[in-house]
Amino acid sequence: MGDVTKREEGKESNFNTMIIKDQKVPNTLVSSSVYIRADQPHHISEIDMIRMQTFPRDYDFLDAGVQYVCGMSVPPLMMKRIAAEINKQWFEKG
Repeated sequence: MGDVTKREEGKESNFNTMIIKDQKVPNTLVSSSVYIRADQPHHISEIDMIRMQTFPRDYDFLDAGVQYVCGMSVPPLMMKRIAAEINKQWFEKG
């Protein structure tokens, strides 16, 4: 990990550096971490971040950074399931 961090960021270590591996569920996306792909030695793209957080491809982030918005948000598909469960438990009784 130290070698990757030194190569990509010029530092010996960084607590917030996450390695994203193919075929594995990625770590939680946060607004301040650095994400590096394991299969290719570079940072993940904004498209990768959008997919990880289940935002629609055409979502308009306005002037905010994609990583900031995705990292500070509950993923839309997760929120859909939470809302469905609240509806089921609170409003569909009987």
